[in-house]
Amino acid sequence: MVNVVSIDDLRTNLAEIVNRVTYADEKVIIKKYNREAAIIISPEEYEMLLDPRKRLSKLEREISF
Repeated sequence: MVNVVSIDDLRTNLAEIVNRVTYADEKVIIKKYNREAAIIISPEEYEMLLDPRKRLSKLEREISF
């Protein structure tokens, strides 16, 4: 699930937003001046983005490599 919050809402509700990302597996897009400025994702999702092998299933890895 993706939520969009303003930078002001982020400042006010940072702890709640971090909890939602951590425990509810949400993604949060931060808007500044009505433009997308940043996104908050879980550490697991970040690791998958860094290492493409983590995005593939075991079977897909065996076939690809």
